[in-house]
Amino acid sequence: MTEIIPGLQGEIPANSTKGVPFVAGNKKVAACAKHYVADGGTNNGINENNTLINKHGLLSIHMPPYYDSIIKGVATIMVSYSSSNGVKRHANRDLVTSFLKNTLRFRGFVISDWEGIDRITSPPHANYSYSIQVGINADIDMFVMGLFEEPLADLSLVNQLGSQEHRELAREAVRKSLVLLKNGESADKPLLPLPKKASKIPVAGVEGGLWSGRRCQTGLAGPAWHDPLNEARHDPLNEARHSHGPSPLQARHEPKPASSTAHAWPT
Repeated sequence: MTEIIPGLQGEIPANSTKGVPFVAGNKKVAACAKHYVADGGTNNGINENNTLINKHGLLSIHMPPYYDSIIKGVATIMVSYSSSNGVKRHANRDLVTSFLKNTLRFRGFVISDWEGIDRITSPPHANYSYSIQVGINADIDMFVMGLFEEPLADLSLVNQLGSQEHRELAREAVRKSLVLLKNGESADKPLLPLPKKASKIPVAGVEGGLWSGRRCQTGLAGPAWHDPLNEARHDPLNEARHSHGPSPLQARHEPKPASSTAHAWPT
C-alpha cells in the first residue's frame, strides 16, 4: 500500500536526504500535514477551542505524526485554528518558529488554515493589520512558494481534472477508509446502504449543520436534503427567543479571547 506522502509527492529524489521537503515532478503535488498541533485535544472536543496540556503531553501524544511527516519530506504543514493554553496557534511563535522550524528543522511551507489569520482576534476580522503582523512574527509562511515569480498555473494537466478515473479512485479511497462498527439491529435488517429513494436524511448533532454545506463533496446532494439543525437556526420562533443574545449553540462556539501572556505550554 502506498503511503500518503510518497503517494502525493513521489519518491524522495536520489540526490536528496531525509527530512528535506520535495515534490518529485510536475505530475505530483505537495502533501500537507495538519492541523498543527494538538487539534484533537481541545477542551470537550469542540472545534476551534483551547487545548490545555503540558510540554510532555504535547510532545508525546500530539507531536509524533509531525516527526514522521518531516522525516519523510512533507512539503507543507497547516496550522490549526485552535489555541494551545490560551495562545492562538496562528500567533504562536513558540510552536511554529521555536519548535517546528528551529527544533524539528522543518524547511517546508507553513500554511495558515482558511481565514486562520483573521481568526487570531476575537471576534474574527477585528484588527486585520494586527493579525497579519502576529501571524508573520509567528513565522507563518506567505511569500516563499514562488507565486509571484510564476503567478500563472500550469494548464498542461487541466483535462484530467474531474476525470472518471480520478472520481473512481476517490470513491475507492472513501470506501476503504470508512469503519462501520454495527450495521443496523441485525444482519436481516441492515441500516446501510441507505435506500436511494429516501425522501429525507436527518443529520443531528452539534456540528450537523456543517454537513449541509458539504453535501456536494459527500455525494449526498439532493433536493430533499434535510438539515434539522440548520432549520432550527432559521426558525422564526427560535430567532425570537434569542433576539436579546446568542443562542446556547452560538455561545458554546463563541471564540474566547486569546491571552497575550499565556505560554505555549506549561511546564
